[in-house]
Amino acid sequence: MVVKVLHCAVCALEFPAKLIVKHMERCFVRNEKQSCYGTPNMSQVNPYNIFCEQFNKANSTFCKRLRVLCSEHYKSIEDTAKVCGYPFAWNKSEFRPVIKTFNDMQAMLREGFCHYPRKNCLQHHNWIQNAMGLIDVELLNLLIKLDEWFEKKRTLQVSETMRGDVLSLFCDKTVRLNNLNEDSSVPICSSVNSDPANDMQYQNTEQSMNATMSHAEGTD
Repeated sequence: MVVKVLHCAVCALEFPAKLIVKHMERCFVRNEKQSCYGTPNMSQVNPYNIFCEQFNKANSTFCKRLRVLCSEHYKSIEDTAKVCGYPFAWNKSEFRPVIKTFNDMQAMLREGFCHYPRKNCLQHHNWIQNAMGLIDVELLNLLIKLDEWFEKKRTLQVSETMRGDVLSLFCDKTVRLNNLNEDSSVPICSSVNSDPANDMQYQNTEQSMNATMSHAEGTD
């Protein structure tokens, strides 16, 4: 009897082909626990409970791994499942985005599911956690893009508020003309931020103009 042997992608040791999947997962989890992905403070924003946020007493940090893919704190829900339940529609070796993976549920039902007991099914080991991890990774990518769009929107709003307009440039001084004809179309502009020195100069000019016009009327 020939036993097919494969090499582990993590530790490069030889294991039987039937047990290589479980060994690779355990080997990966063992190496993953040696790394720390945490911060001293808990995240203020955790949309859809996507991050782990479990407190690690060894280094006093909060775990920032994806909650479903956290090999240190997440407990898989497959322990309560009696059958495997892997959809045979996913057996096709082709690239499928997450959106197309669950696009046609009727096709998944027609193809059927794996009915082997979960503990005895070595081909579809831990597939539920992997599928949920793909969904959370896609959700995280969308949240990152949404944050980038909000930042671009804020930048555009700031640049728009700081940009001046022509009307404000024309109305940056106060002009007082009392002796205008009724048919005159000269606009009277005023500004709140007028200079007191300019106002005094305009008043003196106005008084001199009134005196000149009164003297001209008396001469006539």
